[in-house]
This record gives sequence, C-alpha cells and structure tokens, in this order.
Amino acid sequence: MIKGTIVKRLIRGKERFYHQWRENGKTMSRYLKPDEILPLREKLEESREEVKLKSKLKLKEDKKD
Repeated sequence: MIKGTIVKRLIRGKERFYHQWRENGKTMSRYLKPDEILPLREKLEESREEVKLKSKLKLKEDKKD
C-alpha cells in the first residue's frame, strides 16, 4: 500500500511535483517526473479507498461484538 501525498512546489518559477510521506518520524520526499504524477495520484487514491473500506469493516465487526 502506498502512503503519502503529492505536493506542488514553485522552484525558480517552475512548478515541480513531489511525492511526500512519513517514514520513521521523518518526512521523506521524492521528485516526480511529469509522466509519474497521474499514475501515482491514482495509486494513492486507491490506497485511501482501501483504508476507508477496511476502517468501515472494522467498525461493523466491533459493533457485532
């Protein structure tokens, strides 16, 4: 599962995109090439939906007990 977010930064007048996430309490960042932005955005969205679904399922299980 991929975690993090896509961050846009303005560097020397140009927009640059980075994948940002936390690892062992530190913020990590990786530059994204233009052709990497959309596929990563889709994967991040899928990951978020998966987390929401798991959370809902867990809540339902907790209510049954």
